[in-house]
Amino acid sequence: MTFTIMLKGNFWPLQIFPTSGSNNEQALSAIISYGQGPFAIYGYLIWVVLMAPIFEELFFRLILMTSYFKQSLFYIDVLFSSFCFMAVHMHSWSDFGTPFALTFFITGISFGLVFKWTKSIIWVILLHMTNNALANWDLIEAFI
Repeated sequence: MTFTIMLKGNFWPLQIFPTSGSNNEQALSAIISYGQGPFAIYGYLIWVVLMAPIFEELFFRLILMTSYFKQSLFYIDVLFSSFCFMAVHMHSWSDFGTPFALTFFITGISFGLVFKWTKSIIWVILLHMTNNALANWDLIEAFI
């Protein structure tokens, strides 16, 4: 159920407020276009789909939520880690006023709730990997 909520959270702001792409997407496109052949794209996919979710979830959920907010009231731990997750994915101050900021914030809330409810970082990492794989599905499909 949380996965469904996360997917809806990822897409509804973009349907209401269509945009031409965030600075995050533009930066990723630049990385791919400057890459040297398919190995650069494979490296990109390994980083985005496998490695980044591990490092991000270890920091945003495991460290932030458990180190600083052990007895958090009103889900402050989830909100704080979600805000930090969103902030890291924004590349300029102007991105904070876009639907992409809301998308990353809602995604962070979903990941935080899964971590809080399951008390397992593994499920959150797998959920994050799935989210990133779906977000890059066109690229994955092109190289399968």
